[in-house]
Formats: sequence, structure tokens, C-alpha cells
Amino acid sequence: MIKKQDWIWHGLAGHFICSPDCRYRQCTEIGKYLISTVGEYRPDYKKGELIEIGANRFYETMVFEIDYYCDTKKCGCGHPMIVPSELDFLSAKTKKEADKNHLYMCEKWSRK
Repeated sequence: MIKKQDWIWHGLAGHFICSPDCRYRQCTEIGKYLISTVGEYRPDYKKGELIEIGANRFYETMVFEIDYYCDTKKCGCGHPMIVPSELDFLSAKTKKEADKNHLYMCEKWSRK
């Protein structure tokens, strides 16, 4: 089990190619796994309309295995890069539910 004090919180999204247009992003590294939650997708800031990021959801939490860490060959940020196939998934319609999903997945995958 990986203890909470050993979790690494990242300020960037861990998945979703359009994550720069998401106002909600959480990303937590737990051992060899990355738990990423994104949502509040607003690609057109003029309208301010919230757009679903998938079927019937405004937020999603996914778990990925970490493949490597970005080095100077890429952008040099040191952020974990993922194997692009998710291992686990939860959807949410509200921020509160997305917060709960992220923490639930962190706790679940810290036991792997």
C-alpha cells in the first residue's frame, strides 16, 4: 500500500488531449499509476457553455500506468507520461462527484 504522504500531486492534467480547455484538472501519481480527473470543458470561452467531455458526462476520472517521465527530449517538464490505455474509469456530472471519484480512485489504486 502506498501511503497518502507518498502520493505526488501534479498541477497538470494527466490525460485528455483537450485538457487545456478544461477548467477542472486533478492529477495524482501513486506508485506506477497516474490518476487523472478532468472536466468543465469550455472550448469556446466567449459562450462559456459547458460541453460534455464524453457521453453523458462533464467530468471523468481515469487511471493509467506511467510509461516514462518527460525529459529534455520532449518539453523537459518531468511530468509522468502514460501508457494510453486506461485501467479504470469513473464519470461524473458535477464537480463534487468528480472530487469524490478522484479521491476514491487514489485510495483504490494506492492498494494495488
